[in-house]
Amino acid sequence: MSEVTLSVVGLSPQEGTVVNVAANLLAALDHSVKVLGSGDYSGDIVLLSPASEAGKAALGSLAAGQRAVLFVDSEDQGQGHASLLRPVRVQTLHDLLVELLTRLSTRSVAAPVAATPATTAKPIAASPLPGNLFYLLLDAMLSRSLLRVECCEGSVVLIHGPTRGIYTRVDSITMARVAQSGPELLRVDRLGESEFMQAARGMSLTRLHDVIWLAERHGSRGVLPEGHSTEVPVRLKVWPKFNSRHVRPEYLKLAALLSRQPLTLHALASAGGVALPQVIDFYNAALAFGVVESKASAPVVTPLPSKSPANAGLLSKIARRLALKRD
Repeated sequence: MSEVTLSVVGLSPQEGTVVNVAANLLAALDHSVKVLGSGDYSGDIVLLSPASEAGKAALGSLAAGQRAVLFVDSEDQGQGHASLLRPVRVQTLHDLLVELLTRLSTRSVAAPVAATPATTAKPIAASPLPGNLFYLLLDAMLSRSLLRVECCEGSVVLIHGPTRGIYTRVDSITMARVAQSGPELLRVDRLGESEFMQAARGMSLTRLHDVIWLAERHGSRGVLPEGHSTEVPVRLKVWPKFNSRHVRPEYLKLAALLSRQPLTLHALASAGGVALPQVIDFYNAALAFGVVESKASAPVVTPLPSKSPANAGLLSKIARRLALKRD
């Protein structure tokens, strides 16, 4: 492929040195890479700090085809782009750039010739949903697919849609990095049952609620899957499982409201005082759990009494208290 250029925006002098060393290592491996001068933000890959004014400006004005790599101080700053936690080390940056360069090279060839893989896994078909981990989880659960998701640095997550099972050796910090990665950093394969079971050997089963809320926090975009609408009333069948470390507090209020009676997502946003994109994100997570249903299939809901009976269930009590609470 032609020379790939790197822009450096808002990084410290030490981080600039790390970039130059990583670029030199890539050149030694016959990668054609050039670090552009200060103030030149036209690089194919833009290495930036979202905490700096220049970095914010560059991130907000990325041109079509440009890729961003964020140097961040915490996991929450990833913003859906490839990111590296500070202090960034040469080898970590080098490995990420190799992954990006490989993908850029693959896209630049009109008809790449690849060796026949040993597995019969097929690349996942194009989806109307964003291609990050959160939406891949949602897609797998809705389509009952078996997916293998691989990120940079060899991180692998296996998603068993029919059983809502997730198998991985990835720790929570690395999982957050995978969740922040855009589709250009992910390789996704659709597997058969035997291929999935073979790939899952030696991996631990991870609870869906320990991953879905982390993935939602780092990768949700307020996009509804095809066939769903903000104008169709929906309700929760059961209370979704939450992860207190990653779930957004406002989702407890949304869960309470949808446990009381069917509401459209627009009405839910208004009743909960929550922006519609976040309501959609919560709804998508509930879809992945399989705990939400449309009004057409939901039982008739009677208004909750002002005083709960003595034998009221715990869910009803929590729902009533949270739904009536206002900030």
